[in-house]
Amino acid sequence: MFIYFDFYLKCNYNKLNHHSMLNATKVAERNYKFIYRKRQ
Repeated sequence: MFIYFDFYLKCNYNKLNHHSMLNATKVAERNYKFIYRKRQ
């Protein structure tokens, strides 16, 4: 699932400024934790 996380950040990196990047990181972390829990 770290591949998903890395992919998400790479895909969105160029579209976002620094402030938005921090928010996107929080969203990606939340999505990662949610997906990880579902797969347990």
